[in-house]
Amino acid sequence: MIASSEGRSLFATLLPASLLVLAILLWPQVLGSFVPLVWQIGNLAPYCLVLSVACLAAALVAWLRRNRIAALAARTFPTGRHLLYAAAALLLSVLVVLGAGEAILRWTSYPFRTGWTPMEYRISRFDPVLGWSYVPRLVITQRFGSAGRPVQIAFDDQGIRIAAPGVRFDPTRPSALFAGCSYTFGHGLPYEETFVGRLGADPAFGLQAVNLGVQGYGTDQALLRLKEELPRFNTKVVVYTFLLDHVMRNDNADRRFIFPKARFPGTKPRFAVKEGRLIEVSPPRRYEDLVDCHLCDVVGLFWAKSGPPPSLELTRALVKAMKEYVESQGVAFVLVLWTNPHRLDSSQLAESLFPGLGATVVDLGSGAPPDFPQWMIPGETHPDARAHAYAARRIEEKLRELRLVPAS
Repeated sequence: MIASSEGRSLFATLLPASLLVLAILLWPQVLGSFVPLVWQIGNLAPYCLVLSVACLAAALVAWLRRNRIAALAARTFPTGRHLLYAAAALLLSVLVVLGAGEAILRWTSYPFRTGWTPMEYRISRFDPVLGWSYVPRLVITQRFGSAGRPVQIAFDDQGIRIAAPGVRFDPTRPSALFAGCSYTFGHGLPYEETFVGRLGADPAFGLQAVNLGVQGYGTDQALLRLKEELPRFNTKVVVYTFLLDHVMRNDNADRRFIFPKARFPGTKPRFAVKEGRLIEVSPPRRYEDLVDCHLCDVVGLFWAKSGPPPSLELTRALVKAMKEYVESQGVAFVLVLWTNPHRLDSSQLAESLFPGLGATVVDLGSGAPPDFPQWMIPGETHPDARAHAYAARRIEEKLRELRLVPAS
């Protein structure tokens, strides 16, 4: 009987012991050796640490009050059979609730009910390193904006956007590589209207312009793509276009948590800063290879929308890694801040975001026309030809200032 001295002693020992084991298992260094603590809903290590300390404190209290706890258990559960039944009923109730919740979520296809496929993913494929990349040698016409303007898009053998079908890059020619997302790619615009296309078509520019921009990319993917493509060219300068939206993308591994109703090829790579080092903690995976847990997805979606905002620490580390990699190859690095007009000094804003970059930053918002934010494709949230022409001019001015292209 639980009321016996042996039963009281056993129960009083098992409760704090169980809490102590749970505290040890939740300790970030221990739990992190079994499952990654940095994933699409954020860094769980601080929360695991809090739970571990709480369990440790509860174990200490339970041990100090073990006689009183045992007496209370004896009154509540007169026999060991009562205690066993109560534990089994509690476990069964939890399993039934979780099972029913998972079944309902699967039946309703919540939270990721696919409703549409972004047009950029109709021309891309899953990539085990980058998450997604463009289909090589694809030539397609897509319509953009409220007017449905037709735009031809073409790619070379490496899935790099080119001016027209059949265009080939010269690997021996001095080149400028442009890394980034849809702003670099030139979403919604013919190639000749993009800032990369404008620079490449200008004989005075003096460098072969290579557009490595991929729609939806963050700093992490831009860095990985650079590492793939930079050695293939006679690269003289790398220009990375940064948007504040990249901070959120870098903190995310699954874009469904940002756009729950959209269809994507798979997850993206995700990095984390651990002990001052940048490491990849989540490689890209096809959705069919993931454990399909809808309850977990609901928790992740809630965290993405209501949890703490992403930190600049990871993005700063990624930009630093990009700069260090580029310069280790004997190549100059320039960062473009695509910001709205502001009155801050260009170097002041750059220093606040990325300390140490100094004069190698082009801040498009510094000195921009007041209506610059309205230079968007009608019905879209991407810059139009006027914005790209302005960006091309500012970038070329900076490259001439740094003596990376011939003086005009």
